Amino acid sequence: MDGPTKGQHSSDLARLPLLYLYGGIWLDVGSMLFRRFDDISWRDLEDPASPFEMGMSLFQMRKYPGQALTGFIAARKGNPFIERWMKVSLELWKGRTNCFGQHQHPLIKPLGTMVPPDWQETDRPRKIDMGGSGEAFDLGILTDYLALNMAYERVRLLIDEDGWDGPAYYRTHVHFIDTFDEIMKSHEMMLQDELFPLLSLPFEPDSSEPQQKKAAEYVGHVLANCSIGKHAQGHWQPGNRIPLAMSWSMPGNENADIKEGTWSEYMRWASLFCEQTRYRGQCLPSLELGKEKDSIIKGALLKAD
Repeated sequence: MDGPTKGQHSSDLARLPLLYLYGGIWLDVGSMLFRRFDDISWRDLEDPASPFEMGMSLFQMRKYPGQALTGFIAARKGNPFIERWMKVSLELWKGRTNCFGQHQHPLIKPLGTMVPPDWQETDRPRKIDMGGSGEAFDLGILTDYLALNMAYERVRLLIDEDGWDGPAYYRTHVHFIDTFDEIMKSHEMMLQDELFPLLSLPFEPDSSEPQQKKAAEYVGHVLANCSIGKHAQGHWQPGNRIPLAMSWSMPGNENADIKEGTWSEYMRWASLFCEQTRYRGQCLPSLELGKEKDSIIKGALLKAD
């Protein structure tokens, strides 16, 4: 594999086979856990009486809602959705050494490209910062980078002759949490390049200084109300704001996430030694999806429409 995103796409190709063969939880590097996995969705997944067989976080990326973030995936061993998703993903990579042009593959081309929030139809619009610099993303390149998400879309929208009903399975057997409420709250609370200097401040929780108050508000919120803090280090087009995990990886910043006496150190400490009181000892309630608004795909899993 070559290209600028070979690390991310190598992990794309590893996560689904591992989950299918062994079951468990995939969590992207750069993620900080603020809530026990058992109390996110795993308690339900391991309960044989529960209908839930997968756990995902809803993250709208197309015109209508229903998509999910691939950086957090929980699944039982041998899961049928994971199996189909894996097969589509592998098909997209046949004969390729990088992701460029994958959005033109016949299996996902009919789905179109990812769209920005302004183009989405949703009952709950969110004002979020995805790291853009004011220039429009190249939606083809963005969709190439997120081809794993598009493979997911094919499976969840597919009804095939073998009896697979993606829309029905999706609404019955997948436990959903909200990506921005539970995983990427920083994208809603601030610009992405604000987070590194904020967490690098001295830990002064009683200070009235504006930036200190902003740090206390952010850290206090995520520790009490979020399951995971995902700080991406993925593909960012030139000129876009640099996200937290990328800043932490730069020369000279290697220990900034644990530097003594900073908000970063406090957030790390609290993620290990403090426990949330909300829904203590139980899974978060699963979000409910309404009737599917997108076009249903009817046909074979690996046969172009």
